[in-house]
Order: sequence, then C-alpha cells, then structure tokens
Amino acid sequence: TGATGATGATGPAGSVSGYERITGSPTSVAPNGTGTATATCSAGERVVGGGFTATGFDKDAELIDITGSYASSDTQWTASIATSSGSGLSTTLTAYAICVGI
Repeated sequence: TGATGATGATGPAGSVSGYERITGSPTSVAPNGTGTATATCSAGERVVGGGFTATGFDKDAELIDITGSYASSDTQWTASIATSSGSGLSTTLTAYAICVGI
C-alpha cells in the first residue's frame, strides 16, 4: 500500500429543496391481467424514490405478482403488476413518487 494522496478540493454546495409525495392516477387491473401505473413529479423536481399500492383484491383468492417498481425517468416512478384471480375482482394499482426540487 502506498502513501496517502493529497486531499481534493471541496465540491459545490448541494441545492436540493424540500420534498413532495406525488400520487399518480389509479389504474384498474382486470382479473388475470396486467397493469402499469405512473406518478410524475411537478415541474422543476426530480424523482428520488417511490412505491405503489395494490387494493381491492381478495387476498385469500388472488395472487399479485410485482413485475416492476422503479424510476422510469428522472421525473417519473412506474409500478407494474400481474394478477391471478380466483375471485373475479379487479385490482386498483396506484404509483407514488417521492420528488425533490433541484
């Protein structure tokens, strides 16, 4: 192992301001179907995280397969599911984005 090098210059101060949780429009997913929902940040904001909810299904008769939950761009969170239904109920998928001002 060699000697420790010189300390580098200090980087610029950050400029992140506040945060906002954006709720996307609910998407209805048919029984035995697939669906995708998105949440988009307000102008001037960037997505730093997110998630989703899946509601309205019978937890004892249906399976929900999470096929994706990710930042699909600098300003959008996307969630995708596939359902296997024994009840015939639709599932409501809603995406959420955590956004910060840059």
